[in-house]
Amino acid sequence: MNKSIHSIQHKILIVLSCCLLISTSVFAQDDMGIDWHDLNEQQQTVLNRFIDNWDDIPAQRQARLADAATRWEQLTPEKKDRLKKWRQRWHDMSPEQRQRFKKRLRHYRSLTPAQKQKLRKHYKRFKQLSPTQKRRLLKRWKNQRNQN
Repeated sequence: MNKSIHSIQHKILIVLSCCLLISTSVFAQDDMGIDWHDLNEQQQTVLNRFIDNWDDIPAQRQARLADAATRWEQLTPEKKDRLKKWRQRWHDMSPEQRQRFKKRLRHYRSLTPAQKQKLRKHYKRFKQLSPTQKRRLLKRWKNQRNQN
């Protein structure tokens, strides 16, 4: 009986050791990130500006960048152009403008679907106004904000 318990304990110990080795190697691979040469040609082209410091980028960020590069290649030329313009606008913003934008985005994300739909509807109508009407409306809106 003692021999069988010892044998079972020995087998359990072996199984646990194998599990530990397997899990350690899996976690080690996650920490290592993605090797540059494992990216496909399109991903390397999109991410070319990161080539010199790719190995210094944390594994999770490498994965996000690789996913983004894949999505980028699937975009239409028009969408790529819009995103490039948006990236340039973001780059041109001051830190304060970026903070305001992030605050507004957090607020927008907290809205209900109905509120978001209403806001998009108003924005669409606003875009159709003439430049004079837009200025007038913006001036009126700013005055109301300052009074509150």
